[in-house]
Amino acid sequence: MSTIEHWLDEDVKVQRKQRHTAKWVFDRLRDECGFTGGYTIIKDYIRERDQRRQEVFGPLYHRALIKHL
Repeated sequence: MSTIEHWLDEDVKVQRKQRHTAKWVFDRLRDECGFTGGYTIIKDYIRERDQRRQEVFGPLYHRALIKHL
């Protein structure tokens, strides 16, 4: 598990206002791990991670097909 994943998974246990933002993750990576990359890569990674984790619900059948059944 990556450092970022660990931090964000631990955030589930704290109040919403205390959770890591992309800026906070970037600052911690830079200060604690010597990260030399840019903020944008961190922001994009967290956004994509959040999108992958969202549950998607959809109909099992199209409504038009149900009318014909």
